[in-house]
Amino acid sequence: MENLREAIIQWLNSQKRDFNKGLKLLKKSGYVPQVVEHIEKRGVTDPHAQRALTIELRNCLREIHKAARTAEKATKTEDKQQDTAFVGNIEKELQKEYPAVIKKTLTEFQSLYQSRSILHKELKAIGESNDEKSTNERKHKLMLIDATSRRMDILWGIFDQYRKDASLLEDTFFEEPFDPEKEEPAVPPAPDSGFVLPDDPEELKKLKENLRIKIAKAENRLEFQTDTKGEKPNPMPEGPKRAELVKRIAEMKKQKEAVEYKIVELK
Repeated sequence: MENLREAIIQWLNSQKRDFNKGLKLLKKSGYVPQVVEHIEKRGVTDPHAQRALTIELRNCLREIHKAARTAEKATKTEDKQQDTAFVGNIEKELQKEYPAVIKKTLTEFQSLYQSRSILHKELKAIGESNDEKSTNERKHKLMLIDATSRRMDILWGIFDQYRKDASLLEDTFFEEPFDPEKEEPAVPPAPDSGFVLPDDPEELKKLKENLRIKIAKAENRLEFQTDTKGEKPNPMPEGPKRAELVKRIAEMKKQKEAVEYKIVELK
């Protein structure tokens, strides 16, 4: 489905918009058969058919996007359920004979999970208003959620690594209490958190290419630990650093997707 989405976007962005190729994409998507049949009967020589094909492919793209969002939401719900189950078991984990530093890790993780849940509720309460006060509050809450999540990823990595090889970090890790207000953002803001897209198609194309390059380099670092592809895979080891990079790649892909849709809308 992802390849089909990319192919439709490329077709809509192309100057020629080859009729037969576009019709083939519409058929492949499984889009309303009666609509496809009607466009096909009119044929390549009918200008109305070409316009209808463009409109329906845009509609098809929206449906694909909607389906992807629904699937993503379902995945997030499942992840949240698993996360909740894990947090519910932390009390049991704390009863085990773990070293003091690991108990500190689990205790802070549990506390941050609860804090993050409150932040999500506060974010929802702000609503969708775009006035200056609401926008600033929304950005601030999102920044705190992001910082808290990154800290939780690190804590989970510490605990997971201990379970794998009994390795321990220095207790000095907890000397300075974690404060999300003091954390620097790890990635640029996501599209729904104030990421402003230009209205100039050329600027959008430059932004899209810039994101494509950044994603490629980040994915290479993930699989080869270098900005370019190596001869043999050399995956980055599991741990906080890898978890943060995976999250960063996901954010950049969301931004790239937002840019692509804006380009299509301006066509």
